[in-house]
Amino acid sequence: MKTRRLGRSDLHVSQLCLGTASFGWRIDEETSHALLDGFREAGGNFIQTCGAAADGTAVAESYLGRWAQSRGVPRGDIIVASRCDVMDDREGGDIFRTASSIRRRCEQTLRELGMRYLDLLVLEWAESLAMDEVLLAAETLVRAGLVRHFAVGGFPAWRVMEWLGHSARRNLCRIEAMQIELSLISNAAVNLEALALARSHRLGLVARAPLAGGLLADRAEAGRHGAEAAHEAMAALRRIAAAHGAGPGQAAVAWVLAHADVSSVQIMPHTMARLQEHIAATSIGLSFSELRRLDWLWKATVRPSFDDDDESDVSPDIPRLEALAPEASENLNV
Repeated sequence: MKTRRLGRSDLHVSQLCLGTASFGWRIDEETSHALLDGFREAGGNFIQTCGAAADGTAVAESYLGRWAQSRGVPRGDIIVASRCDVMDDREGGDIFRTASSIRRRCEQTLRELGMRYLDLLVLEWAESLAMDEVLLAAETLVRAGLVRHFAVGGFPAWRVMEWLGHSARRNLCRIEAMQIELSLISNAAVNLEALALARSHRLGLVARAPLAGGLLADRAEAGRHGAEAAHEAMAALRRIAAAHGAGPGQAAVAWVLAHADVSSVQIMPHTMARLQEHIAATSIGLSFSELRRLDWLWKATVRPSFDDDDESDVSPDIPRLEALAPEASENLNV
């Protein structure tokens, strides 16, 4: 498994990021350790935990911490990330409550891991996000040496730009990566905007849900995701995967990895067989024509349904400028 640089940071992450959401839920500690062993043996170094819950529980973190200690894994050999929900916890006029909540959860995560710092802390989007408090929390944690770099998950583009702008003007902690859901049936319009944003501002990009909840690996029903285009995408995936002696899910992961702006793809296997399938996907080299076909299917949802040059498609509910103010339209031609 190869590594790629995460944005402008000094982190070189493996092509796959091992998510631990199933640790302690779908799989026990023994199986979790086996997955971690297999991932590391294949060259994986990027691991993301769920983050301590509001009640302080952090099962995945304790599993990972005990694995690293029992195997004698040098801290510098693995890149450990964790996630944190950004919630508006302000009460009684305490404007720093959200910032202190982020720090408290980070410290709890580190205690369960038995580690001194996180390489990456991923802040998840919330409608009530207060940017000043988030910037305060990020800057404080970096200065304290508890977190090396920050990333955001599910943030709309305008919020990412807001953070970048604030951090540049005030010389505060900068975002180094974004995490987005990226698959053949994800929202291409949103994805293309995120990919362009990552490219123009040198942000790392971690792709989540590459299999769309198992749909693209033939493990879920299309109707569950409300994706009518999934049937055509699956047909193309099966044909392409067969040409490479692989499964459709592996071709789906290979397509995501083929994006130059993607630093890593997050996977969440709960069996060794699934892990090996994902690892094998990193060796699949899709041809130009195969990538072009899959890209076309992905972008089909954002192609306009009308011709921009056809005036008949202008909505009759929106009056033209001449109808609103003839004299104003005449002045425009001066």
